[in-house]
Amino acid sequence: MLLGSASAGTTTQFNLSYVPQYLDITNIATVTRLRVTALGKGTILDLDATGLSALRNTRFQSTIATTVLSRYFLANGIIKGMNCLIEVTNGATATNVYQGVQQDSGDATLFYQSAIQKIFANTGVTFNKFAVLALPSMSTATDYVQIEMNDGANSRWDTLELRGYMAQYQSLDGTSSDFKIDNLDSIINNVTVYCTTDQQAYIQKYLPLVAVEGRF
Repeated sequence: MLLGSASAGTTTQFNLSYVPQYLDITNIATVTRLRVTALGKGTILDLDATGLSALRNTRFQSTIATTVLSRYFLANGIIKGMNCLIEVTNGATATNVYQGVQQDSGDATLFYQSAIQKIFANTGVTFNKFAVLALPSMSTATDYVQIEMNDGANSRWDTLELRGYMAQYQSLDGTSSDFKIDNLDSIINNVTVYCTTDQQAYIQKYLPLVAVEGRF
C-alpha cells in the first residue's frame, strides 16, 4: 500500500493504524534518518544512513539499486489495530516513495527491532538471539567473527567466509552490506565480533508481541 512520498530536504511523518510487515523505500541513499514507532511497543526501527545501507534488502535474491527499492523488515506479518508512526529525514537531492507491504498471510507474532551496538577495538563483543547482524565497517584484512551454531559447530570466519555464508541467502554487491549475518531461521546461537578499530554493529532482534518463555 502506498503511504506517500517525502520531498527532498524535508522531515516527513506517516501515521498508520497498523504496522506493515515490510517498509519499501525508493532513493534510500538520500535518507539520513528513519524511525518507526509502534504504540505500546516503542521504537521498532531507528537507523542512520549507514544502518539503512547495511540492513536493506535482507534475503533479496538479486542486486537492486538504491534508487529503485530498499526493503526493511518490521514484523513477521501485518499488525492490525496498532498505531504506527514513521518518521523520515530526507536529504536535499531526491524525493522518496514509501510503501507499507504485507507479503505473508496471517497476523504477526513478533517485531524485528533495530539497535546499534558499539564495538571497541581489540575487544570481542558477543551477540545472541538476533535476527540480522550487520557489520558495515569490518576490515577485510584483519577483522573476523567467531560463530557458534545451535548444533554446537563453532568456527572462525573472516570477511570472505561471511560473504560465502550470505551468498546462501541473498545476492552480494561487493560492498560492506555483504558483511551481514542472517539468523532469521534462528540457527545461530551466538556470534563474537573481533575488530582492530572501533566500529558500530547494526542489529535487528526479535521483539515478541506476547512473550514466550525461553524462545526469545
